[in-house]
Amino acid sequence: MSLQDQILTNYLDAQRGLTEIEQVDENNVVLSLPLHFSANTRVEVTITKVTEKYFVISDMAQTLGELKDAGYGLSGRLKEKILGIGKTAGLEFAGNHLVMKVSAEELGEAIHRFADVAKTIGDAYLTYSTKRSAVEEDELVTRVRRVFSEKQYKYSEKQAISGVIESHTVDFYVEPNGNRGLALAVLPNPSQIIAEAWGFKSQDIKNAHQNVAMTIVYDSARAKDVSKTILSKVADVSVPSNEIEELGKMLIKAGIRPH
Repeated sequence: MSLQDQILTNYLDAQRGLTEIEQVDENNVVLSLPLHFSANTRVEVTITKVTEKYFVISDMAQTLGELKDAGYGLSGRLKEKILGIGKTAGLEFAGNHLVMKVSAEELGEAIHRFADVAKTIGDAYLTYSTKRSAVEEDELVTRVRRVFSEKQYKYSEKQAISGVIESHTVDFYVEPNGNRGLALAVLPNPSQIIAEAWGFKSQDIKNAHQNVAMTIVYDSARAKDVSKTILSKVADVSVPSNEIEELGKMLIKAGIRPH
């Protein structure tokens, strides 16, 4: 067996061990997957066989339930935003349930896609329930502010930036004005969940503003390798806190100049 086959086999065997499935009746099963909302509740879906060639996947209203438990009001606006995220993968609402209708041939890939989107929705909102350290945030913000002032960037703070799906608040915003602009988020607690959430936010902002670079400054002492990898991929400019003083050079290299 080659190394790649060995690794793939071990990974798939582990996934089978971590996945739980219960058959409710002859047409319905509940599948509990090794994915978590905010590293707590496992993502679970029901799969209903409507015919031999037609299935329906549902989250049993779990996604909206997680948001409700976190203090969100389940208004029509929130559901509209969530549906906007889900539509990209073929999800729709049935009451408070997210559902997807698929053929038997699509079922395996559809289950993975459904669970991934449900987790993305949960993380994008539930990340706000993770408290940020005001002291750590203020220190990073102060250092970024100092660089912007020294390099003579005209910026605004705590700016809401529209995305294709919804608006997102960033810590600093430099408006495009003949040059490339930027939206900068400061992450004093760059956990994997927060990094993944900002992956969604960054892509949404960049899809709506082609001339705005997404920049993320994060606490290098608290970021694990997986978070660093995610942030380096989703941001146009990813800056660990121990390199903030080099932020000006990084922005110039990315085409973001003072004006």
